[in-house]
Amino acid sequence: MLLLTLLLISVLADTTDNNHLLQQGLQYHRQNKFSLALSTYQSVIQSNPSCADCHHLSGIIHLSQASTEAAIQSITTAIQLKPTVNNFHNTLGEVYRQSGRSKQAIQHYQEAIRLSLLQSIPNAEHYNNLGLVLMELGDSNAAIVQFENAIQIQSDHPAASHNLGLAYRNIGNTEKSIEIFLLLRNKESNDVDATFHLAISLQMAGKLVEAKKIYIEILDLANAAQQQQQQQQQQQQQQQQIVNLIDPDRKAAIQVNLGAIYQESGDFIQAIELYNKVLEKKPNDSRALNNLGSSLWQLGYAERSVQTYKKAIQIDPSSPEPHVNLGVALYEYGDVIGAKEMYTQALKLGGTSGLHVRTAMLMKPIMISKDSILTTRRQFIENIQQLMKMTPKLIIDEPVKDVERLHFYLVYHGYNEYKNQVMMANLYLSSTPHLKWISPWLKNVNNNNNNNRPGQTKIRVGFVSKFFVINHAHGQLLEGIVAHLPRDRFEIIICAIPNPQQLLLPSMVETADYVSRLSFNLKEARLQMSELKLDVLIFADMMSEPLTYFLGIGSRIAPIQCLFWGNPVTSGSENIDYFISGEHMEPSRSNPMSDNIQYSEQVLLLQGQGIWYDQIPIPAPLSVVEEKQVFDDDDWLWYRNDPSAVVYICPQSSFKLHPDFDMVLTRILKTVSNSHLILLKGRRDTWTKMVQNRMRSVMPPNVWKRVHFVKRVAGSDNFIRLIQKADVMLHPFPFGGSKTSADALAVGLPLVILVTDSLRGRMAYSYFVTMNVYDTVARSTIEYVNIATRLGHDTLWRSIVGRAIREKSHLIWERMSVVNAWSNFLNRAHRTYTINKQIETNLKRRKDWKEKTERKVVVLKSNTKGLSQTKSVHIKQKETTTESVSSPPGPNEKNQNQERLKKKKEVDINQLIQQARSDYERGDVINAQKMYELVLLNRPNDPRILNDFGAVLKQSNQLQLAKEMFSRATLSQPGYLVAHNNLGVVLQELGLFQDASREYTKVLDLNPTHSGAIYNLGNLYRDLGRDDKAQELLQRTLRLNYFGSDILCLLSLLDMSAMQDNYKIWNALDQSFKLNVSTSINLQIEISRLQTNYLDATNSLVKFFTQLDDAESSFVLKSKNIYNLVRKAIALEIDMYKPLESLNSVLPTQRQFHVIVQWYEASTSKRQSEIDECLLENLRNPNITHVHVLTERNITFSFHSILANKLIQTVVGKRLTFESAFNYANTVLKGQVCSIANADIYYDHSIVDLMQNMKPNTVYATLRWDAKTNASSILMPRIDSQDTWTFQSPVQVNGIGFEVGRLRSDNRIAAQLMASNYRVINNPFVFKTHHLQMTEKRPGRTNQEQIPGRTSKCNC
Repeated sequence: MLLLTLLLISVLADTTDNNHLLQQGLQYHRQNKFSLALSTYQSVIQSNPSCADCHHLSGIIHLSQASTEAAIQSITTAIQLKPTVNNFHNTLGEVYRQSGRSKQAIQHYQEAIRLSLLQSIPNAEHYNNLGLVLMELGDSNAAIVQFENAIQIQSDHPAASHNLGLAYRNIGNTEKSIEIFLLLRNKESNDVDATFHLAISLQMAGKLVEAKKIYIEILDLANAAQQQQQQQQQQQQQQQQIVNLIDPDRKAAIQVNLGAIYQESGDFIQAIELYNKVLEKKPNDSRALNNLGSSLWQLGYAERSVQTYKKAIQIDPSSPEPHVNLGVALYEYGDVIGAKEMYTQALKLGGTSGLHVRTAMLMKPIMISKDSILTTRRQFIENIQQLMKMTPKLIIDEPVKDVERLHFYLVYHGYNEYKNQVMMANLYLSSTPHLKWISPWLKNVNNNNNNNRPGQTKIRVGFVSKFFVINHAHGQLLEGIVAHLPRDRFEIIICAIPNPQQLLLPSMVETADYVSRLSFNLKEARLQMSELKLDVLIFADMMSEPLTYFLGIGSRIAPIQCLFWGNPVTSGSENIDYFISGEHMEPSRSNPMSDNIQYSEQVLLLQGQGIWYDQIPIPAPLSVVEEKQVFDDDDWLWYRNDPSAVVYICPQSSFKLHPDFDMVLTRILKTVSNSHLILLKGRRDTWTKMVQNRMRSVMPPNVWKRVHFVKRVAGSDNFIRLIQKADVMLHPFPFGGSKTSADALAVGLPLVILVTDSLRGRMAYSYFVTMNVYDTVARSTIEYVNIATRLGHDTLWRSIVGRAIREKSHLIWERMSVVNAWSNFLNRAHRTYTINKQIETNLKRRKDWKEKTERKVVVLKSNTKGLSQTKSVHIKQKETTTESVSSPPGPNEKNQNQERLKKKKEVDINQLIQQARSDYERGDVINAQKMYELVLLNRPNDPRILNDFGAVLKQSNQLQLAKEMFSRATLSQPGYLVAHNNLGVVLQELGLFQDASREYTKVLDLNPTHSGAIYNLGNLYRDLGRDDKAQELLQRTLRLNYFGSDILCLLSLLDMSAMQDNYKIWNALDQSFKLNVSTSINLQIEISRLQTNYLDATNSLVKFFTQLDDAESSFVLKSKNIYNLVRKAIALEIDMYKPLESLNSVLPTQRQFHVIVQWYEASTSKRQSEIDECLLENLRNPNITHVHVLTERNITFSFHSILANKLIQTVVGKRLTFESAFNYANTVLKGQVCSIANADIYYDHSIVDLMQNMKPNTVYATLRWDAKTNASSILMPRIDSQDTWTFQSPVQVNGIGFEVGRLRSDNRIAAQLMASNYRVINNPFVFKTHHLQMTEKRPGRTNQEQIPGRTSKCNC
């Protein structure tokens, strides 16, 4: 307060001649009427913008109201108008100090001191403030100097003396501290603060008697103050008598209404106090009882709440509100019939239209069977369709209050909710007109101000949720993102919906730049958010809280609005621009271009899960007494009585336990007879009873008695202790868990999961992909049961799996790469959305764009390359970042216009580049080419643009033009290794082998260990039959003591028989192994580091291992170190297929997938190895039952025994025709799913997606994928490249007697199938097949599928 007083006196001294309006503002300011003072200052500023004092005083008010950014803006303006006023700098320093920006605070305090010294009026306040910020930074010694300077200027400065005492105590000089506080106390006996700190210093100095005496004195002062307060209360009795004159009924109404306001603000305690005051005087006030019950319910007092509602109904049966609230409570307890009765009665009593929606959405949280799910869903859809017919008569004024409960449980049924979400959003938008709302600040944005926040260049990002609270997953998912997004680019604001039962996450409060606590009132909340002027708004969830949902589906609060996967389901509203998911959490068919749309938003795939989880600390064990307190004895008697039991646990909410999951649990417990299962009790006892009754009905008695429901434990530590009691965690489906799964992995607990076809079941799967551990990942319920039972029986394997998880689980914690991906997305999204017209125009443009174009999935990773890279042509381009910067005023308006045009042109070019990148990433090479042609008109010599354009041309097979672009890139930047390597690849494809060799050599001259060039040059030598040159390259590389997996790839290319006597190579190899890769684990790490695709690297190992295995024993002895190491390194790869032995025994009961292919002996070794690699990949695929190889003559294949069992060879004696292939499928594989494929095709896991959605009388003619990038494969640009034909046999078709693999035959096959009344579908996003792109006509041609030993390679 001292600082404020000095500033106001200073202003009065400077403005004695100013107008009456400013003096009135100062008067308001002194009286703490800040709103009136601020509006008065603003009025003066409007008439006199150069009033620096007005800006300064406005900043002081903003500071008092915690509006930090507004305070900075106002005071900065004051400084710009009067830069030599030292107090202005001092105040700005104080703002920065209070907001935690110490560096800026110090700068302004020092500037204030400098100016005051120049003006010969040194100010003690400046030194005191500088000392204070130094002390806060922990530098108490430096702070002491500043405090002493302040005291030297003003000896009676109480704050400086007080702070000096604290600083001395901080450095351990308690005697000096006592001396200072004693002096302060002697000067002012009522200085309680100084007295209190004197006692602390005495206590720290060990002077306990003296400290005790002073503490008693302080308590006596407190008692005296209390007596004085009582006297003041007596003086206020006369005023209370006036209050009593108010009519009691009116007073009660005022208190009830005021309580309702507190409720909407989230202050339920204050509301309850008011309602109780009313009920003390009027115990039968039904309004107060109803609202009291509602507040109690919000605070978690369910039973008291229900009794209060019943009492309110008994007192006033004609009031609809308590009926509605009692219905809500009954619904939560699972009593749908009782809830419906309450809602119906409330409607009869004049309840709002929202009750129609409540009634229509009623469904049990726990479903008793699969049939009940289907019945419930059918009834739900019919009910909502009936409500749609009621519009526009159906009017909902306040949806948060009137509807209150959302269709939350629908998503747990396991179906695609896209259509239902769209239907519900449309219902609410049509029945609640004011839901469609645009923020006033967006409407007022003008052409000259992009963000309507003068002086602000940071992107302002808001995160909104009710669940940013302690121990809630939704907050934990994003707290690291909020904390680590770079503050030089972003300003982060938390929009917290009050959660009366829990506190906000301290980490979010501390790391966010600002926390806005929203009202429960929809209209007020969106005005609050509008005032924040956000650039991007991210809904962490929408289906868990009505206010969040209704804000999201209709309000345009920020130019860019996103929905995060906290609730893993689409919003169904066009008001949300992006759905933020993870690259491993979306199946291929979730792509909006597929038939099975799951999202109304544009899908954004961030790296991994797109989340930041802090490393989970493992808590210490509990004592025996603590153990009994946390884990109830009655629930855990079985555990202590049977310590040898195998314990399974599924610690999920009751509504996640799907009826289908019951049978899976039953089969596991029946198979593992000494096992027990732990489940959690439901949030309501009735929920627990529902699940128990359902499970008891399907489980035999000897199984049911081993199922135990235990109480939910509070806190993260106790949850960890709970799951540590188990041997295996079972992940439910179709809706799984995220945080619970991460907890299991943190303690190394084997977690069994089933990969499903939607995000809600793939959160845990994404962890396993990140860790590259798949031992417990199942793709069918049968495999799920097999894995779970094996873990129960095989303790050794369980231990191995647990150890593998523990060793890799660190990969899912605290990933800065995810933060970088968020940062890249926010920058890109903000940059591409330019607000240079009124918001209505922008919204119309977006709507038109949505109607004319298909949405696409965007994949962002945490690199700065900007483009995903193909493996044959590497694109490396630093992402271009543009910022909106105001041009400085100049004397010549024409020059200013030219500068603005120049900047706008640069922005346009950068947008073209980004569009080209996006087109290229999703395989649209035609549009990408057009974009780069436009870019080159403005940047004809940019080496990276030339290189990127060359990549596009190469992808579309325009090799001569690609060669020209890469050549120009190398001329523009001679040391650009990426372009030289890419030029070599194109030259090699053109058959210009010497020129290609020269380019690869240039790369290796500059970087001798460039893995891509090593591999490509070795490949080239092998193709030319120059094994001697390849050996020289290998030997030259090994002399550098370099070893990488590309060395093994190179070895796999070479003729082993020609190398057996080359002792120099083997000695060098042994030396490199000893120096660089001493264990098989290190070798795997090296492979993972150097290879984009781990499977490609292990393919090389298998290939090399096979050649060593076939070599002479003397040869093996020469390379025994390498041989033994490689055996260990590929052991995991071989073991991956052992589960097939048990799986194959049960597969016949399920629909099977069979591949029919003709293997043949190619004319070149390159082509032959390509065909072999595809065959090997298909045999390895666990989703393929058998590969039927139809050959012209009998062939002996050599594979691992497990893989060999999957191969069925049939000699047909001629080249295979489509007619023969279909006849084979119709006779040998009748009723099975068959896929006729070219020999150079292999399949991936998307087989599962296809199998689950096979349609009758349909043939899937799949467009092939020709290349992979870091983000995705590149779709073959030709439309007639369907190299696989998948169907359920039999298929009867005529006129297809031509050979499999004949060029340009695809359209003919499709025509014949359609003429035979079959539907032909081509959807490569649902079902992916991969093509190795080589031809015998070009023996030097390279390939974008980097299969070791067969293709060219480019570094990433």
